[in-house]
Amino acid sequence: MPRFDLIPPDALSEGFRTGEQSKPFVVAQIAELSEYAPNAAWFSSLYKQISPRFGKDRASADAEIALKIFQAMSSVPRAVAVQGGFWHALVLSRAQQIVRWRWLDPKTQVVPSDRLLSRHASPWRNGLARLWWVAAVVDGAESRVRTICSLQQAIDSVADQRVAANRSFVEALELRLAAKMWGSDEVKAACRIANQIARTHLLVRFSPTELADAIDAVMEEERKRSKIKS
Repeated sequence: MPRFDLIPPDALSEGFRTGEQSKPFVVAQIAELSEYAPNAAWFSSLYKQISPRFGKDRASADAEIALKIFQAMSSVPRAVAVQGGFWHALVLSRAQQIVRWRWLDPKTQVVPSDRLLSRHASPWRNGLARLWWVAAVVDGAESRVRTICSLQQAIDSVADQRVAANRSFVEALELRLAAKMWGSDEVKAACRIANQIARTHLLVRFSPTELADAIDAVMEEERKRSKIKS
């Protein structure tokens, strides 16, 4: 299994992050990508399909991008997908265009470096990795991907938490999102509470409804305590 080298965020110049440098960043093991990912032309085509449809409403494109990249990359081994360096290489050499479009800050005209690379050694903040993982956790099921991608905090919570790959938690999250019972604050709390529950219980023993109810119960207790303290 190949190892993909990490690239430190400070290796990206300001010009590169603003799109002024058109040449791909030089990354190690770039030839290894071809075994696992489409070529640059495929990503360019994806950008041309997606950007006119969503225009300035870029966050709404996340479900479409997630479904497309997972369909094209469903065979990526998990041992590769957890490597930050793999996503670094993919974004910097082949998928710059669509990631720039999705994450360019309209005020600063700069793409956050963690969307081109990732945070530390983790791939979860990378602009493509976070979406691929959402689709991977639910086996590419379209309706489930769309439910999770309806809330940015839900995407980050599925992709960036210790409970990320736990199907019981993801299904509980989907239930509450579909019912519009959890917003960003609740999703943040749900991840923390699910991690706490996982310390003493196997989450797989809960049905999605039971787990969601258990999380809601803890949230309610925390709200009561907060009111008492105040």
